[in-house]
Amino acid sequence: MSRLTVPAPDDVPAGAQSTLDTIGAQFGFVPNMFKTLASNPAVLDVVTGLQAALSRVLDAKPGTPSRWPCRKPTAAITACPCTPT
Repeated sequence: MSRLTVPAPDDVPAGAQSTLDTIGAQFGFVPNMFKTLASNPAVLDVVTGLQAALSRVLDAKPGTPSRWPCRKPTAAITACPCTPT
């Protein structure tokens, strides 16, 4: 028994359809999680905005300094950006 139902494509609000089209273009399909969230376009926008922000933060290239304070350098960072040299 499912507690959440995935709306049919015709039942998705117009405000969420463009977001689902964008997700479909990125992934090649639309995951059911996003289809379910599309029943409330405001929630779908918040979740996709959060996902975009996290992907920018977590997509750091190796060797770039971390934005967060640290006590010692990692293997990818040659000098800790938090402590003066």
